[in-house]
Amino acid sequence: MLVMMSQGSSALLGIVSLPVIARYIPKADYGLVIFVFGLIGMLSFLADLGFSQAHVKRMTEGNDPGVCVGTFFTIKFILIGFLIAGTILLFIFWEKLLGYGYQSPATPIVARIILGHYILLQLHQMFYATFQSKKQTALQEMPVLAMNATRFGAILFVAFTGMGIFALAGTYFIAGAAGAIVASSIFLKHGVQIKKPSWEMIKSYTKFAMPLIIFTTMMTIALNTDKVMIQLFWDSVEVADYGMSQRIVTILLGLSAAVGTLLFPVISEAHAQGNMARIRKVTHSAERYLSLTILPIIVVFLAYPYEIFHIIGDQYLTAATILRIMTIYALVYVMFAIYIYQMNGLNRPGITAKVTLLVSLLNIGLNLILIPTSIFGFPLAGWGIEGAGIATTASTVIGLVIIRYYSYKFAGMKTNNRLALHFLAAVLSIEVLLLLAKISPPDRIFLLAPYALAGLGIFAGALWFMGELTKKDIDFFLSTINPKEMLSYIWKEMKHG
Repeated sequence: MLVMMSQGSSALLGIVSLPVIARYIPKADYGLVIFVFGLIGMLSFLADLGFSQAHVKRMTEGNDPGVCVGTFFTIKFILIGFLIAGTILLFIFWEKLLGYGYQSPATPIVARIILGHYILLQLHQMFYATFQSKKQTALQEMPVLAMNATRFGAILFVAFTGMGIFALAGTYFIAGAAGAIVASSIFLKHGVQIKKPSWEMIKSYTKFAMPLIIFTTMMTIALNTDKVMIQLFWDSVEVADYGMSQRIVTILLGLSAAVGTLLFPVISEAHAQGNMARIRKVTHSAERYLSLTILPIIVVFLAYPYEIFHIIGDQYLTAATILRIMTIYALVYVMFAIYIYQMNGLNRPGITAKVTLLVSLLNIGLNLILIPTSIFGFPLAGWGIEGAGIATTASTVIGLVIIRYYSYKFAGMKTNNRLALHFLAAVLSIEVLLLLAKISPPDRIFLLAPYALAGLGIFAGALWFMGELTKKDIDFFLSTINPKEMLSYIWKEMKHG
């Protein structure tokens, strides 16, 4: 729950800031920053290449923590150098060799600022992965909270003062700096002794990371190609609509990342012990409780996309359709990610690489077909941002089917048919919310909030009636969110590590 709160805070603060962004920041400026974020994001794989997951894997296997940390930190500094060099070469290739310019002259400067953000983010990731491997949840999430809160404050200041596009990009840099500073401070107090890296450990890390290089590379490129292609074939206003919808569904992806942060080291540890029954149990639990958590949110996004954007700002009403598409994508991705974490925990990075390579190639290929109106005079679908959303969703659905097959093959995971009851309850909730909207449209936050609670009540009530939600589940949720126990846990870990 602490990880969910931390990851969810990014999305929540982001959503709270959206009305400010919509009203005080030009749509084209916001779209340009999102485009550059995606452009450099395409190269961000160079700063990791799967070594963060290798670090978690080797740490949870009982190797010397000091040697592991020394090895990992050394590798990460080298990889950060790769990211810097790759970004410089990208702009040299675009400007000097191809002779192309930019839709906005601000692009190169914004790119330098965003590159700084990515460098700071990778420095934070070095400590984050170490805390994750030791299952020190409070230590790992405090820098994330600091990063989210800093960016929230910075974006509000920039928006209200009208400081312009460079300051807008700078909010990411400042947030990255906050995360890196807090993470390094905590590590100095509670981290392990950093020892000299060994050649054997470097080879061990590389052996695990090699198949994941394909995974991290293709997934990173695929997840950022859409924004780059929308900018190239349409404009930054379309990118703004797409980026706004992505920001909203980030709350769902954040919950998935929260579960995966703990799921991966737990499965890795159970695999090292040869405990396949525990792996199946914890995976099913993660799948079920994630479904129970995210579906009430999905219900609201699917039922009220226009109302949500009316509250944010009417200039983004054109993004309502893509919000529905991206919401469905988020649901599929959440389930897909669970089994990616499982495969990596089972020491099957090769399977992860094959599946994500296929998903990424399908995504890029579908983007090429669905986003542009034409390429070299050859007519294409020209669906723009809707095409990008469909491409991402369709490719992830195929990936989910394939990774689920491998989970059955290697872990004996059978399908939990009772998840169908969750979807039935969600459909019922959507129908009721649509009926309520005909009586009084929830186009104000004081109406949307109680409607969302009504949707949650209908969803939970339907599952209770069908026997899928029990008193044991409710007690579990209540104990998980108990603020007294949560604060006690955070205090003890922050004090004693």
